[in-house]
Amino acid sequence: MAAARGLLHPDARKQFAPVPYFWSDQYDMRIQAYGYLREHEQVAVVEGDLTERRYVHA
Repeated sequence: MAAARGLLHPDARKQFAPVPYFWSDQYDMRIQAYGYLREHEQVAVVEGDLTERRYVHA
């Protein structure tokens, strides 16, 4: 996205600041996280279903 923005709008270029990301495969489950994960006391499912073990939470 940052590269496309720089090519299409060269006058509006910004310093690229990547978002922290990690992933881990644990047996039959993949865990992926984006952003800063500090100081979160509550988690809410925003997409998917816990019973199917396929969901997104924030």
